[in-house]
Amino acid sequence: METDNQPPLMRPPKPGEGLVVHELIRNCAPLDLNSEYAYHLLCRHFASTCVIAELESRIAGFISGYIKPSDDQTFFVWQVAVSPDFRKRGLGLSMLHWLADQTDCKQFETTISPSNKASQSLFLRFAEDRGLEVRRETFIEAYETEKGLHEEEILFRFVPSQKLK
Repeated sequence: METDNQPPLMRPPKPGEGLVVHELIRNCAPLDLNSEYAYHLLCRHFASTCVIAELESRIAGFISGYIKPSDDQTFFVWQVAVSPDFRKRGLGLSMLHWLADQTDCKQFETTISPSNKASQSLFLRFAEDRGLEVRRETFIEAYETEKGLHEEEILFRFVPSQKLK
């Protein structure tokens, strides 16, 4: 059995892993659970812009993302999931850095609900580590969601710093 000090194996997802990714997301509230089919598509069609982290021979984390079709310099991070069994180990941050290192994109975006403080902290640390400025704006108003039951989503943009060093 691997130890807690063993670094995670980072890799793109493989076809056939959609079900296990779906189950991971199901166990990672407050993430929105999409259809199992959506995760099969991510593992097949978007594997090069997603990452799976393996620890102790298990899928411990998953990030889905894509390069924006309207801006090939911007990488959009869709969902970050870390199994409850593997939290508090820096796995989310490690996966974000791994994905960023796989792309030539200079800017990153994600949306985060105002109440999701853990996700905000994760992305702010990512920006700090990479020397990126953070810009925020409303992306989806609460009233735009089905029955207005979903919190608003704030767009976080992480762009190269304009400050002189």
